[in-house]
Amino acid sequence: MAIAWVDSALHAWARWAVAQESRDVGYPPVSPMFRETPSSGVYRSYEPGFTGIDIMDIDRAVTSLPRVLRLVVIEYYKRRHNADDCAARLGIGRRLLFRFLDDAHGRVAERIGAIESCCAA
Repeated sequence: MAIAWVDSALHAWARWAVAQESRDVGYPPVSPMFRETPSSGVYRSYEPGFTGIDIMDIDRAVTSLPRVLRLVVIEYYKRRHNADDCAARLGIGRRLLFRFLDDAHGRVAERIGAIESCCAA
């Protein structure tokens, strides 16, 4: 079963990751429309409700996923397909797609929980 806060976090991460990728193809690093201002010498935009550390923790958690789960997460969240299209593009059934997503959610939650408990101590 999907974990709601992980799902929200992965949607936020996907929007952030796509924005980061678009910067790599020549778009300007600052956009007044999105209120990006320099902070500590770095230009970044973050999702409301998530700080830069949260997004980076999520990014590390996604990066640490086994390859199959990472590909499923990238395809489902970054490419913005519905479940049927995503499963078809991956060459798997819808049921298996959700099984992989559930596994990924658990692993991301575990990783983020480990980071938070480490930092809280």
